[in-house]
Amino acid sequence: MPVTAANIGLALMLLLYLLHGLWLICRSRSATGMAALFAAYFIAAILTKLTLPSLKLWALYLPLAYFYAVTGIASALWSLSSARWTSKGLYYPEKSRKLGAYYNAHLAVHSGILLASLKAPEILTAYLLLPSLMVLLIYAAYRVLLAEAKHNGQTHWSIFVLLAITSPILLNLARQLLAPLSYMLGQP
Repeated sequence: MPVTAANIGLALMLLLYLLHGLWLICRSRSATGMAALFAAYFIAAILTKLTLPSLKLWALYLPLAYFYAVTGIASALWSLSSARWTSKGLYYPEKSRKLGAYYNAHLAVHSGILLASLKAPEILTAYLLLPSLMVLLIYAAYRVLLAEAKHNGQTHWSIFVLLAITSPILLNLARQLLAPLSYMLGQP
């Protein structure tokens, strides 16, 4: 596959997403947030090693390429340990509203995609094969939840469920639009 400006742009987008996530988690100075990320990285590395045993070093590198998946695991760990679950929504600790919005955006998008992939497995394929689209989807969800967190310091269940429902729909729509486009351009 030749290196094109589009490939470099997509790789740069994934790298910037990885750096932004690391910066946000480190800047929050949340020990729970950092521990959740490290634990999620090791969980993803172990799962990669178990599913691809013949590829020795992929267990270390592949979780970095799919950093959104690692952060999805970390968001589940963080929300179980730090977020307060109430009937109105998820409340964040006072100091880490940005981190709460970041982890809850991952939790909403990943839970929606995971539940939708039980019914339609092609959504899981799009999740794995379109990492740049996943990054854009999660970042848009993060901006929505960040605006909500600045307003009242919580994520209402209605917004969380709306993000969980719309994310697999948007991912599936993009998959359907991009697949014919790649065939038209001669890149099956």
